[in-house]
Amino acid sequence: MNTNDQNVIEIEQIQEGLAVLNSLAQEEYQEDLDSILADTARTQEERLLRVGRLLGVVLKEPFASSVPIVDPATSVTGAYRGWALDEGAFDIPENRTTWQYEVLEALRKEEVWPSTVYDLALTLQYERGFFACLATSTRKYICGDPALRQKIDAEVKASLPGGGAVQLLTRGAASTMVTTTLVQLVPWLAVAGAPLIAGLVLLIMSIGLDAFCDWSVQFQTSYGSLAEKEK
Repeated sequence: MNTNDQNVIEIEQIQEGLAVLNSLAQEEYQEDLDSILADTARTQEERLLRVGRLLGVVLKEPFASSVPIVDPATSVTGAYRGWALDEGAFDIPENRTTWQYEVLEALRKEEVWPSTVYDLALTLQYERGFFACLATSTRKYICGDPALRQKIDAEVKASLPGGGAVQLLTRGAASTMVTTTLVQLVPWLAVAGAPLIAGLVLLIMSIGLDAFCDWSVQFQTSYGSLAEKEK
């Protein structure tokens, strides 16, 4: 779907993806994306993790049911609901044609241990686990090239003045360049839905690629531990 033959994403698609994430943020945290990213009561790592978890929700959603969290203070990210996996949902033909299933299948094939998409999902379990898998895979394609990191960070720096993070992402050439570069380099983004693409770009545009690579290394460690456990 979600990209054309040249793997180019239109700004309208990013806007649509952000709208979905904004709506989801209101349901999960009762805040919009700009408020989450500007929340000085939380550390930068906490703010980024809250956005990252939203990507986990988007990826997990067709195969899970939402469950209210009575006390959001007990949630690591302050979420108002969690998502319980439904094993049967992985066998529904319509769910197997979703972009989420395609992305999970692509992620599964990057490893040797999960024999099915459900096995992968069961191991990841929580929304943060799904995001850890996404971040770990993304790192492999974009964090090992110093020239790319420098190029993207230069674009991000030039776009920083004025407006919130969401405004930053939906105007100017920088976000288009970052989006197109990601889709060209990360294979499963070619089939991913706009909310997932927009969320990844938002994280990178918010702090820069160097900082994203430094921050996301923690997920490589935690996800690797899960993989070792399952081998």
